[in-house]
Amino acid sequence: MSAGLRRVLTTAVAAVLGGARSAAAVAEWANDAPQQVLAGLGAWRNPFTGVYRAPDEPTFRRILAGVDATLPAPCLCRCLRPVDGEAPRRC
Repeated sequence: MSAGLRRVLTTAVAAVLGGARSAAAVAEWANDAPQQVLAGLGAWRNPFTGVYRAPDEPTFRRILAGVDATLPAPCLCRCLRPVDGEAPRRC
C-alpha cells in the first residue's frame, strides 16, 4: 500500500470513528482537524510552510469508492495496537 493511500485511509478511519458518515463529512472532519492530529495521522506536510494538509473531498470519495467493504474489519484488527499496559487483543 502506498504512503498516500495509507494517509487517506487512516484519516478516513479517524473521521468515521469521530462520527463522519459520508465522504463529504470525512473531508469536513479532516479539514477541521488540528495540525497535531493531522501530523499524527501522517497527513502530507508542505515542506516550505510546515503546514499539514488533509486530503480533499474528491480524493476521499475516489479512494473510499474503491475499498472492498469486507476488507476493513480484518485489516483494522491487525493494525490496531494495544494501549500501553494492555494485553494484545485478538480478533
